[in-house]
This record gives sequence, C-alpha cells and structure tokens, in this order.
Amino acid sequence: HVISDLRLALKDQNEWVRHAAAHALGNLKPTDTQTVLPALCLALKDESSDVRHAAAQALGNLKPIDVTHVISDLLLALKDKNERVRHAAAHALGNLKPTDVTHV
Repeated sequence: HVISDLRLALKDQNEWVRHAAAHALGNLKPTDTQTVLPALCLALKDESSDVRHAAAQALGNLKPIDVTHVISDLLLALKDKNERVRHAAAHALGNLKPTDVTHV
C-alpha cells in the first residue's frame, strides 16, 4: 500500500527520503487523512528543516476532518527557526476553514 509505505519512509535515515515522502503524501491527498496526520505532524519536528517544510506543505494540501491536533502543531511550526518552515506553516493554517482555526 503506497500510503503506508510513505508513512514508513517518513522515518527513513536519509533526510531526502523523509522529505520526498512528506511531499508525496501532500500531493497524493489521501481520502483517509487520519492515517497520515500523526506521521506528518511528527515530521514537523524533524531535525531537517527541509523535512519540516515539506511536512507543513503537505498538511496544507490535506483537508483533515479533525484539525485540532494539526492546528496546534502548525502553530508551533510558526515559531520554527527556519523561515521556509514558518511560511509553509502559515500557508497551511490559511488553507484550513476559519471555523476550524477559531475553535482552538
């Protein structure tokens, strides 16, 4: 299964594999986002800013049903030391419905 393989790839030793996996998950836009959200939220804390950036972008591309956990992780990413990560996190938050954001 492609989605489960990509979730596993988010834990790969190589940062470029993790980066590509996060990017792919955002582009694939799986219908069952609950299976990928925890892995992408964890990737927001990756040591590589490229992986964190790709994870934030991926979260912005998905339309999760339960966004509470996602919002709190994206709000933390707004304080990332890397400006690309902060930008992607802000963009991802902007893609959520306003009612989702105001209820957190």
